[in-house]
Order: sequence, then structure tokens, then C-alpha cells
Amino acid sequence: SPAAFEDGARWRSRPHSAKGRMLLAPGAMAASSGAPPAPHEIFSPDLVRRLGANTHKDRKQAAMEIQDRVQQTGGVDADDVRRILSCLQRHFIEGPQHSTNTKKGGLIGIASVAMGLGDDIDEFLPQLVDRVLALFSDEDARVRYYACETLHNIAKVA
Repeated sequence: SPAAFEDGARWRSRPHSAKGRMLLAPGAMAASSGAPPAPHEIFSPDLVRRLGANTHKDRKQAAMEIQDRVQQTGGVDADDVRRILSCLQRHFIEGPQHSTNTKKGGLIGIASVAMGLGDDIDEFLPQLVDRVLALFSDEDARVRYYACETLHNIAKVA
């Protein structure tokens, strides 16, 4: 059964279409250096904007697109999954300069990666869980709540 987030919205684990929105940014599959990729190298500008939006609805729509992308690769493209996780960590979660909504978007993004991986999650569990556990000590209670919900969604898939 789907989990609920703080505003009562339900997180669904079934794939939904991106409804014609561009999910990949142009050149997103370009070779990467060792540094975490910038969001525009992984996602479309619209998806990046919605993932850090003020409304849960926008963040959830962006997360569903990430889930669809991961689900389409079936976990086969491990490098793509690692790039997505690294981007979410670096540009949505890490550091005190990120807003509460940006961190919540990053957490919903991580949950969507886990749900998209499905049975292929085992290889990525340490990366998923470590990123989420780090936010259990965030100063904002809403971020801690989303971290709990994200860990719950990861556990459901694992």
C-alpha cells in the first residue's frame, strides 16, 4: 500500500508516464568526470525546478519522472543510477544552503530511484540508505520526517 507524506499526499509505487515532458537534458548521457554531475546534465530544467519546488505536488511529479526513468533502464544502467543518486545528493540534499523544500525534493527523488529499481535495489542499498540516514539529524523536523518516509519506501522495495 502507498505511503503518505506530511501533507497527506500518497506516494504511489506504480509507473506513470512523463506525459510528454522531457526527462533527460540534452547531452545527459555525455561522459562524466569524477565530480558529481550538475542537475542540468542529468535532468531537464523543468524537472530540476519542480524537484525543488514549494509544492509537494510539483516535487512528486518530478519524482515520478525519475522513477519512470530508472524503471525503464530496469537497473541495468548502473552508471546512470549512480549519476542520478550523486546529483540528488550533491545538488538537493548536501549542505545547509539548501532549502527545506529542496532537501524534501532530493529525498523524494531518492525514494523514486529505489521504487524504480524494484528487484534490482540490492546493489544500491548502501548508497540509498546512507544518503537518507544523514538527514535524520537535520535541523528541520519536516526534513527528518521526509527522511523517515524515504527510508520506509526504500525498505518496502528491499
